[in-house]
Amino acid sequence: ARLIMQSLQRCCRSLSAATGGCASLWTALVSRCKNPKGQTDGHEVDVRAQKKTSPRPRLQHQWDEAGVGVVEVVVRAVSGNVVYSQDGVTPGTPVGKLMAGICEETGSRGEVLQLLAGASILDQGLRLGDCLGPPALPP
Repeated sequence: ARLIMQSLQRCCRSLSAATGGCASLWTALVSRCKNPKGQTDGHEVDVRAQKKTSPRPRLQHQWDEAGVGVVEVVVRAVSGNVVYSQDGVTPGTPVGKLMAGICEETGSRGEVLQLLAGASILDQGLRLGDCLGPPALPP
């Protein structure tokens, strides 16, 4: 494992030099692999506790107040290309179910994907309406 980490670190340094420092994602991944328990500077950080201290707001009531019951979901890749769309999605639709559809459509593995709305990562254990407010309706 140590040789693999050293090899990955050399690769990251080379990639960073070649791309002018655009390899921060790789560096973050290597750091996480190097330190899977979340330890930093000799202090262990409980990653699970961090997640519990910042719960996602429950927004189901906003969907009810807005009178929005069904929406179309369009998922785009970072490139902007549409990779998945689904009609008939409700605020009660599990995010995990949407992820399963995306994985099936794209042939991707769920453990390497994250579904985002803006800068917020949608938790696969929640319903869509727990993570997002309703879409803005035209006046």
